[in-house]
Amino acid sequence: MAPSTSYSDAELLAIVLGIPVARAGELVATYGDARSTVAALTAGSPAAGLTPRRQAKLQAVDELSRRLASTPLKKGQRLSTPEAVYAALGPRFRDATQEAFLVVALSARQHVLHEPITVAIGHVTGVEVPLGAIVRSLARLGAARFIAVHNHPGGDPEPSPQDLALTERLRQVGQIVGIPLNDHVVVGDGSFVSFHARGLI
Repeated sequence: MAPSTSYSDAELLAIVLGIPVARAGELVATYGDARSTVAALTAGSPAAGLTPRRQAKLQAVDELSRRLASTPLKKGQRLSTPEAVYAALGPRFRDATQEAFLVVALSARQHVLHEPITVAIGHVTGVEVPLGAIVRSLARLGAARFIAVHNHPGGDPEPSPQDLALTERLRQVGQIVGIPLNDHVVVGDGSFVSFHARGLI
């Protein structure tokens, strides 16, 4: 069976609802994208023509995905790869309309010491990140290293010039205080960019 990431929005919707892909494609086209389609269908849009059973099934899948997105990190959980970071934190940004900047305090062996700290929330095109607050929080938690994570509500995770400049400042500050930056992961819509993987840290 092909991995779920290889399916189109229409194909995934067809699988969940048990309807033809063509019909699922019509629904996605009607509402614009997968997120809007699921929101309309779970709200009971009469235009969709779903049976109560199919609507209940979609509501259950939607609720399950929300619960998974809010699952807290476990103390001691290892975040040693960009993929692990994205899997653990990417779902938290689902449906976000603003940028949010998180830091995760890690042990020397890259184990989570605490739930991610939200250090800043901005607008759709950017966020102001207080470096001093980050350092104080990491020091208070006894971090040996840390990971930065933030989202791009527009969906494209490609780092902006501001992201590049901020990451360099975080790297420098981390070196000065002895708490190095392991990675900065930018989360988009179903994808991510790792500064470490690109050799930028």
